[in-house]
Amino acid sequence: MNFTIYPAAYKIFGMRSLKNYIKLMRLHHWVKNLLVFAPLFFAKHILDLDATSKGILLFFSFSLLSSCVYIINDLIDVEYDKLHPGKQNRPLAAGEVSKQNAIVLAIILVIVSGFLCYTLPIKAILILFAYLVVNIVYSFRLKQIPLLDIFIVASFYLMRIYAGGTLWREGLSHWLILCTFFLALFLIVAKRRAEFCEYGGQNAKTRKVMESYNKEFLDHMLVITITTALTSYSIYVISTATPYLLYSVFFVAFGLFRYLYIINQHNAGHAPEKTLFSDKWILGSVIFWLLLNAILFYL
Repeated sequence: MNFTIYPAAYKIFGMRSLKNYIKLMRLHHWVKNLLVFAPLFFAKHILDLDATSKGILLFFSFSLLSSCVYIINDLIDVEYDKLHPGKQNRPLAAGEVSKQNAIVLAIILVIVSGFLCYTLPIKAILILFAYLVVNIVYSFRLKQIPLLDIFIVASFYLMRIYAGGTLWREGLSHWLILCTFFLALFLIVAKRRAEFCEYGGQNAKTRKVMESYNKEFLDHMLVITITTALTSYSIYVISTATPYLLYSVFFVAFGLFRYLYIINQHNAGHAPEKTLFSDKWILGSVIFWLLLNAILFYL
């Protein structure tokens, strides 16, 4: 094919540019949006084709919006990212993708997400809209406020749970909601700790809120959140009428403590979505937990 005929189109949509756009969208973060299926799974409706098909639409709607949010955040922080040793290789900071093209991509993602979710329950659509709006406000202002920045990000995990809960009529377990919230806090605090330990004072130039944190405080928060998350899940399984579900606590405890171990021993925590698949012990505990729950709920 003679690419000289359409040089501009090839420049935008060539393979190298395509890789940069995919990198800009951070597809590996989409794994977080699997939380929308959690309410269906625990309510024993995951085999309901209608609910699951809507769950797939909700998953991709959330995923496209989350990619849009990452692009917006990178647009706002592009000058700061250029100074950060761990973020200077992002497509916008490295100059691999122009700001104009990034804005166009963000708009396209919002439009496609809206097209996918228009058949979903109105409550799910409202949650998606709230997710987008709060994320934009967070990117511009709220992420600079100590503690509030962590709690806001944790609320995004709850939005996924609540949106998934709109696909069926039963209420969500309060203990499961608390478990999700404190687990999200644990993961976010671990990420802040990893950033603080790895880059130290350089974080203040690129993430101003890091000036307000220190390692000791973040370590305390790690212990509190992991304890509360594990306790909430334990009470949830005790409150259910499903026999032998109690034994799933062992896999949850092992996975959490394994993650805490590699946080302290290897300063991990930057990307929990990557650690899930890279650490065989955590991945194994998740797989065995899923298998046990699937057997107990559906067989």
